[in-house]
Amino acid sequence: NHLGGFFSTFNPDIINDIRIYKGGFPARYGGKLSSIVDITQKEGNKNKHCGSLHVGITDISATAEGPAGLKNSSYIVCARKTMIGALLLFVSSLADQQYLIGYGFYDFNGKFSWSPTDKDKLTVNFYIGDDYLGLRSKKDTKYIDPQQFRLGYMWGNVMASAQYKRILGSKTFLSAGISHSRYRLRTGYKIKQDTLPDVRSRFLSSLDVTMADVVVKHDFFKFWNMEAGVQGEFQSYLPTYNFEQKNTIYRPAAFAYLSTTLQFLKYSSATLGVRTNGIMSSAYSDFSIEPRASLTFGFSPNHRLGLS
Repeated sequence: NHLGGFFSTFNPDIINDIRIYKGGFPARYGGKLSSIVDITQKEGNKNKHCGSLHVGITDISATAEGPAGLKNSSYIVCARKTMIGALLLFVSSLADQQYLIGYGFYDFNGKFSWSPTDKDKLTVNFYIGDDYLGLRSKKDTKYIDPQQFRLGYMWGNVMASAQYKRILGSKTFLSAGISHSRYRLRTGYKIKQDTLPDVRSRFLSSLDVTMADVVVKHDFFKFWNMEAGVQGEFQSYLPTYNFEQKNTIYRPAAFAYLSTTLQFLKYSSATLGVRTNGIMSSAYSDFSIEPRASLTFGFSPNHRLGLS
């Protein structure tokens, strides 16, 4: 999150749909021990160019969307930037303390959609966002300190993905995608001393994940469908690195899953699935099978009982 959770990483101007699985999530998800937040971005306006601008006390955001030049194509871009950095510097300069404090974040979302035929669709997504926090000594202060101290943090994500969907038949659908994400945390500090050499250091840690997947969905009947997919993943994990010693850990993985869902009565459903996981690294490897089962009884549109 941005600002310790006061701002979401996801810009609400580009969100189309959110599904939350608190437990018992479908077989297509795996490799983690947590709940799932499945967020779908909306597509841009295919008929005309339009946009919006929001200016608040804490941040400014802008959105633009419209046709992308190709037939049946569209784009949408959203950007946000905080406006509290200068305010924090001003308040900390007036406060009875030794340090100046600065904080801010920015993020940018973009999506391109294109349907060359009635059966094919291509989407490309991009995201970049960073938070930065700085702390430095005041030059003119009543505190007597022979050292001038400066500390900086920066953390954020870069993500890009492309997905192709095709209708194979009246009841069969194909989806293939590739994505890459990178989380990184940078830390640096500098101590300037009057009588001794300056002390400075920088640290970096990151996690890169590249993934590809192919999914096939088939509707046997209106109330019964099946989904199967294979996924390949490659992780590159860099623990704390001080720009002098580097020890990157690589971890390839492969997954496959099969799931079927049966709708019965009006608001009830049953889902059975299985997922296989194969994980490897230089010092560890594992293969596991995860069965999944969930049952939902619906008493009304707003009242359901779920077992998983």
